[in-house]
Amino acid sequence: MRIMRTDHHNDNYQELYFVIDNYEQLFDETTPDFTPYYEELRRSAPIPAGVVLPTDRVIFRRNAV
Repeated sequence: MRIMRTDHHNDNYQELYFVIDNYEQLFDETTPDFTPYYEELRRSAPIPAGVVLPTDRVIFRRNAV
């Protein structure tokens, strides 16, 4: 849900990227029917692009220039 709630810039480099461990994880995460998630997303506020939440696992953070 975190990925689906996150706004993005389509005309700029993203400040935040989501990383998967392997293709199996990708397939496992995208196999379920997403219909129930859509209703939850409609009730949830979007997360602004570049915001790191306390529950995120940061792998690398570039220093601001």
